[in-house]
Amino acid sequence: MPNNIQKLVDRRITSMDNIIYQHVHGLEYEVNGNGIVTLLKKQDFLIQKVLRKVKFKIPEYSKITLDQMGSQVFLLINGNRSVKDIASIIEQSNDFEKGVLIQNLNLFLDHLEVNLRCIQKV
Repeated sequence: MPNNIQKLVDRRITSMDNIIYQHVHGLEYEVNGNGIVTLLKKQDFLIQKVLRKVKFKIPEYSKITLDQMGSQVFLLINGNRSVKDIASIIEQSNDFEKGVLIQNLNLFLDHLEVNLRCIQKV
């Protein structure tokens, strides 16, 4: 059974190698001097706007700060590089096992796409 699961995981990883991502249009982010990315997500739901007018202290932006590796991956996403290309660049600059790197990279990119909605497939 575990062998079959591993084959499915390997097949999914291989199929994701050629996917190309780009940043969502209108995405705002900051990069500090150390190369750390902070994603800025505008909070402009109606209830938030109303509560701000009533003087509740609700920030206009929620800030999500990525770690060093996440920032490096995020900055490599440009609409031209595939997941495989990004993995190769990261593999050269860091000490990672290729299989583990691809799995973690796919999970991270999926999180950026589905949960944070800051990247999309081209």
